[in-house]
Amino acid sequence: MRFISNDQRGCNSEPTTRTTLFVNVTARPVKPAVPASTVSLCQYQTSDPLSASVTASEASLVWYGTDATGGTGSANASRPATTNAGTFKYYVAQRVNDCEGERAEITVEVKKAPNAPTVLPEVVNCQKADGSNNITSLISVTASSADAVTKLYDEAGRPAQYVDRSLSSFVVPKPGFPSTTIYRVTQVLNGCESRSSEVRLIIKPKANVYAEPINVYSSVNSLWGKIEYCVGSQAKPIVEYGVKPLPANITLSVIKLSGDIDLETSTNSPTPKTDKAGTATLGFMTYLDGCPASLNPHNQLVVTIKPRPDKATASVKSLSWCQGQKAEPLNASATSGASLVWYGTSATGGKGSTVASTPETANAGTLNYYVAQQLNDCESERTSIEVVIKPTPAAPDASPVTACQQETAPVLRATGQNLLWYNSQEGGTGSVAAPVVSTSQASQNSYYVSQSLDGCESRRAVLPVTVYATPDLPKVEPAGPYCQYTQALPVVATGQNLKWYRDASGGASMGSTVTPDTKEPGSFTYYVSQSINGCEGGRSSFTVKITPAPTLPSAITAYSYCQKDAATALKATGNALTWYDASGKRSDTAPTPSTDTPGTVSYFVTQTVENCESGRVDIKITTKPTPGAPGTSAVTVCQNANAQTVTASGQNLLWYTTNTGGTGAGMAPTINTNQSGQTTYYVSQTLDGCEGPRATLTATVKPLPPAPGVTQRDICQFAKPEPVTATGVDLKWYNPEGNRFNETPIINTEKGAAFSYQVSQTVDGCEGPRATLSVNVLTTPTPIVPKTTLELCQGTTAQPLDATGTNLKWTDPSGATSANAPVPSTSTPTSNADGNVYYVTQTGNNGCESPRVVIRVFVQTTPSLAVGGSATTNLGLEVPLKLTFAGVGPYRYRLSAEITGTATKDTTILVLPERTTTYQVVEVTNRCGVGQALGSATITVLIPTIQTLASVSNSVCVGTSVAIDYTTTGSFNPGSIFKLQLAKVDSDSNRANFMDMANAIALNGRITGIMPTTVATGTYWVRVMATNPKIPIYGTISPTRLTVRPIATATLTGTQSIYEGETAKLSVALTGDAPWIFSYRDSSATGTGEIRSVQTDVNPYQFDVMPLRTTAYYLTGVSNVCGNNAINKNLIVITVSPLLGVDDPTLAESLSVYPVPATSALTVAVRGLSATQSAYAELLDASGRAILRTDIRRETTTLPLDQQAAGAYLLRIRVGDKTATKRVLKL
Repeated sequence: MRFISNDQRGCNSEPTTRTTLFVNVTARPVKPAVPASTVSLCQYQTSDPLSASVTASEASLVWYGTDATGGTGSANASRPATTNAGTFKYYVAQRVNDCEGERAEITVEVKKAPNAPTVLPEVVNCQKADGSNNITSLISVTASSADAVTKLYDEAGRPAQYVDRSLSSFVVPKPGFPSTTIYRVTQVLNGCESRSSEVRLIIKPKANVYAEPINVYSSVNSLWGKIEYCVGSQAKPIVEYGVKPLPANITLSVIKLSGDIDLETSTNSPTPKTDKAGTATLGFMTYLDGCPASLNPHNQLVVTIKPRPDKATASVKSLSWCQGQKAEPLNASATSGASLVWYGTSATGGKGSTVASTPETANAGTLNYYVAQQLNDCESERTSIEVVIKPTPAAPDASPVTACQQETAPVLRATGQNLLWYNSQEGGTGSVAAPVVSTSQASQNSYYVSQSLDGCESRRAVLPVTVYATPDLPKVEPAGPYCQYTQALPVVATGQNLKWYRDASGGASMGSTVTPDTKEPGSFTYYVSQSINGCEGGRSSFTVKITPAPTLPSAITAYSYCQKDAATALKATGNALTWYDASGKRSDTAPTPSTDTPGTVSYFVTQTVENCESGRVDIKITTKPTPGAPGTSAVTVCQNANAQTVTASGQNLLWYTTNTGGTGAGMAPTINTNQSGQTTYYVSQTLDGCEGPRATLTATVKPLPPAPGVTQRDICQFAKPEPVTATGVDLKWYNPEGNRFNETPIINTEKGAAFSYQVSQTVDGCEGPRATLSVNVLTTPTPIVPKTTLELCQGTTAQPLDATGTNLKWTDPSGATSANAPVPSTSTPTSNADGNVYYVTQTGNNGCESPRVVIRVFVQTTPSLAVGGSATTNLGLEVPLKLTFAGVGPYRYRLSAEITGTATKDTTILVLPERTTTYQVVEVTNRCGVGQALGSATITVLIPTIQTLASVSNSVCVGTSVAIDYTTTGSFNPGSIFKLQLAKVDSDSNRANFMDMANAIALNGRITGIMPTTVATGTYWVRVMATNPKIPIYGTISPTRLTVRPIATATLTGTQSIYEGETAKLSVALTGDAPWIFSYRDSSATGTGEIRSVQTDVNPYQFDVMPLRTTAYYLTGVSNVCGNNAINKNLIVITVSPLLGVDDPTLAESLSVYPVPATSALTVAVRGLSATQSAYAELLDASGRAILRTDIRRETTTLPLDQQAAGAYLLRIRVGDKTATKRVLKL
């Protein structure tokens, strides 16, 4: 080897001294020998160190784990990790004399182990009652595949003993003592064993307490007790009355060993049924937490149900007394050996007595008295004896009767049945015929009457009868005569309750006073009577004379003036004229109207002949108002603007050139805009023939400014844009078409063009003529470039860039400019994704530079791509994969799992594997070809599971709570929500359409929710699922099929109309499962009734109601086994029409009609009807036709009905201006 030195100038110096250096280059060792095939391991398996052999003497192995390059070597062989499944590369080299060779590659495949099998975490059994351990228990195991083989281990991991196995499950021995044994279960699939699932076998202790009966009568071998009931009595649960108290943690099971009576088992504590006589022998079993005690000793209890005696026999089943009458003790008979027990009016309960009951008669009504008989300590059902206490009827309704002397005698009447008439309040013998009243003389007497109902007589009612004397004739004072149309005075007469008539007899009364009518001339006679005590006397007469009035005077009756016009005096033709103004002021001189105030006033004129003044003639004077001046506004226009007609607001306008005088024109003038200046106009308006004052209107014509000054412009393309300019005030710019710009236009230099702009200026609001500005944007075309994108591969020879043009200017990627075309370098790859950018322009003869042309040069190499990011993740989580590129992009890549894409640089993509997956590079390319694929990434996916457990109940009502337990394995992603799902049971579970219970809440392995009321009834599969964002986890279907039961609903119908005393039938339609309980109440004008409840299993359910008045019924609630349900308050109205309907409430109190129903006659009593009053009665049939009419002048009147057909009628009574109507039924 020769060494040469250089001087300070860089020139070689002459060699002075030579030194020899010997270098020994040792050959690099070859790769060590490694297994040719892939080393296969199972996930979680304990691995052995890898093996390799040296190929040279004195060589040693150096292990680098999974580092293909770099890393720290070790003399110890690598032991593969088996935590994650996948394919891994391990590397080993051999070293000789400090020289290390290339690394050999060993491929290790870690096969994925199956998931741990699914098991119940706890298997609970009870300790065998006799303590032996010759019993077994099943550990149920669910393998993930039919090809999997399950294995059983003890808690320490040793193979466990089992009695038998069925498929993947195990039958293991169960100890005979309380204990907990832990087992572990795995499964082997494809030669790989899973991790273990733990199962706890729990043996719960048996009960050690036995039940002892009460009332023990024998203790031989076992304890024998006894209890007794009578048929129909209320029995207690055996746990309350039958056995001695047990500890709180012990439960009791009652077993019927023999006998002919049954136990009620609908509750947790059986109770003897007492519906029939007989006996039963019962045994007992005690439990501790569900685990029974041994069967012996078997203590027993004998239950006896004794028969009830027959009912006692009542001597008479029904008795009656009048109210207040003394009653006798009741009587009944008992069978031989039995004794009677009396309970008064108590149908149930109460305290019995051996003394027979004596009915109370103080209050009317119907009561049931009860008696039973006792035999052998058992009491029979109670026998009822009906006792009716008939009420004392009320005294008949009788009203005082009045009559006038010498008039028809009134018939005495009273309202009641079986009437008896008396002459005294006490004693005497009653008569069924009413007394006859004499009216020959004025008098006053009293009569008495009672009624009898159902054999009981009422007290006597008093009926006073008064006969009044006929009054004398009244005295009348003379009056008149009167002129026609004058006001007459009322006629004066002396007397009481006067009535005036126009007829000597008959006719209608004119009232208690009369004033002669003067509208017609002539002589007129009036008559007057007086009434005392309702009796009217004879009539006195009176005659008045009316003198005729003269005719009206002749006059013009209407005048019209404008305001402030001069008016003339009014005129009329007649004798002795008299004038009146609107206030009634009188004058003999004709008035002159005033026109100061607008409006209409009246004046009146009459004439007088022979001291009688005629009627008035109405003369109306109308004064029309002067209208106001029209509304005007000053007008300003610019010179040469369109001609404009002036306007004003008003009606019937007249235009003038002067403020006063002149003749107005009906057409508005037009403003002349040819010359600037100012003109004044005047205008008035006329309303209803009256012209108003004139208004002023000024019109101004303003002069126009000149056009602004402009200078023509030339500008190069791409020069900085600038606004156009001109000389002037308030400039306005327009395009050549005359359209105005909103702002001053900016000259666009992006491309060559010639522009024209128009501009004007505005002074004092008037815009002048427009000037034209011309702008030229000068352009130079871009140079011609054959190719604007060049793709060169690294190391190739490049040519200078090519372009054709004048005065070319080149710009390279560094920004340097040159007139010579640059030559791109290909020594290094292009690092910029947009390539190496060059620019070229040309400059034309106009001195303007052209736009730049972009030329992009890409120098590329073949790429490589490495995939990294192995990880372990939960199912449903996206995992990042790092893609690392070498070379210049853009790149196209294709990975395993059908992943493709493009990139321009290193990037990270997200993958969502559904199982453990290894991602490898299949291909990567760029413009220079296919590159190298490096590395792989394995994503191990942990999949959680959900097992839906059996439900404690197999049925649920809508609207009630549902609770389902579940277990899980693995972990779930953040934001995961556990939901309860339902699906109608189908022959194929794959077709099941599961729906969420939206309101379910999961807590501590239990999910609870309210079954929606919208869920249809039927049988459902149930499962728990987790939303596990992006990939949901569906649990197993619960082994319990859930039956959904509906809540009850009820609908009330039956709106109708009835008469008093009739019943109406209502109907309730029910849904849901029977039996039902529904409640209802009524509401009427008198208030709301009490709530009534009905229990039934009949649908629809019908029931009768009999309201006394119009009443609304509505449901208040409904329930069944699924609980209560809210009810819509739907009112059902029963309209009750009374047999006696009253229209006028003020007359109703004094009106009585009886009897109802009636047969041959109907009595009508109008209490308070005076002798001077009369009532009018009409009887109407169903069609409204009057079949009977009559006047009633006494308080009581009888209407004959013997000629009328049976049916309903209306009786209408009218007294003065009051009317009342009653409904009557004729039999």
